[in-house]
Order: sequence, then structure tokens, then C-alpha cells
Amino acid sequence: VKAVLEEKYLGDIITSDGNHTENIKKRRSKCLGLTVDLVNLLIILCLGKHYFKVAMILRQAMLFSVMLTNAETWLRLSSKDMERLESVDRMFLRKILSTSSKTPKPALYLELGAVPIRYIIKAKRILFLHYILKCNSSEMIYKFLLAQIDKPAKNDWILQIKEDLKLFELDYLSFANIKLMKKEEFRALLKIKCKQVTFTSLMSEK
Repeated sequence: VKAVLEEKYLGDIITSDGNHTENIKKRRSKCLGLTVDLVNLLIILCLGKHYFKVAMILRQAMLFSVMLTNAETWLRLSSKDMERLESVDRMFLRKILSTSSKTPKPALYLELGAVPIRYIIKAKRILFLHYILKCNSSEMIYKFLLAQIDKPAKNDWILQIKEDLKLFELDYLSFANIKLMKKEEFRALLKIKCKQVTFTSLMSEK
């Protein structure tokens, strides 16, 4: 049997070492062109006072749908990988605000009430945890999660989730508590915590 170090699955390249660099480079390349298209679309639509509101909707619905597909499964992104993703997002924010590259990063997010990608990825992971916990106990993905909870190994997904829950100050919830919460209820709580953590971090950086 031939040994392979990487394999393409559902559009992503899965590597033996869990590295996401190639996937992120491809996502970044696609999104660079997309940001230009979105800005041109905003100009053509002549949205007036609704310009920024629509821009943020497009950011969420179109830019992130390309950039962050399957991001809830990503583990241990390097600082370079995260910078590759966030640099594209900041480029889009700078274009819609018509600011220079010297504008402080926190100012971009604070002015638009936007959440940096690093926190969006963490929130997606936590929502994915809730989804798995709600799965039937006979499903493979549920059994896989239980195995990681029971005997976690270095760099396991469950360890990353625990770090994310702690960052969002949700580590007081047990997995049993999370499982009992309705999707809408849990999503609303996570959204509040994500905004609080983001605002505190951005103000500190500012």
C-alpha cells in the first residue's frame, strides 16, 4: 500500500501533520479577487446610508463562505496562517472605509463593529461542538468526540475546544449542559460572549 502524506477531501487538502497552509493559501487567493468584486458591487448598487450595513452582510455571506468553509475543523493554525486570512479581511474593511494601510487594525474592527476572523473560527468550533453533542449516540462523529473526551491526545480537537470555551468564558458549562441547550439559545449566548471578548481584546490592543 502506497503511503501518502496528503489527500484532497471535500475540497480541502488533508495532510498527515494537520497543516492547513496550502488550504489557506488557496482560500486567500480566491478571496483577494472576491474582495474587489464585492467593493465594486457596493459602488454600483448606490446604497447611500445602507452602504456599510450591506457591506458587512456581504462580508459575512460571501467572503466568509469562501474563506471559512470547514474552519470549525481546523486545528492549531499558525500565526502566519491566521495572518494570511485576516489580512484579506482587513483589506476588505479598509476598502469599504476608504482608509490607508496605516490605519490601526483595532480601529477597523471597532469602527464597523466587526469581529476578527480568529474569534469567528473559535465560535464556529464551539457551535460545531454543540452540533456533535446533539447527534445520535450511535453516530460515528459522536463516538469520535467521546473517545477524545475520554482519552485526549496531544493536539486533539477537544483540547482546542476547551481552550476556546475558556477564552469565551463558557468553561463553566459542562458538555452535558451544552447538550441540553437549544441551538438558538446556545448561539445567542455564544454571540454575546464572542462580542464581549472581542471588544475587550481590541480595546486592550488599541
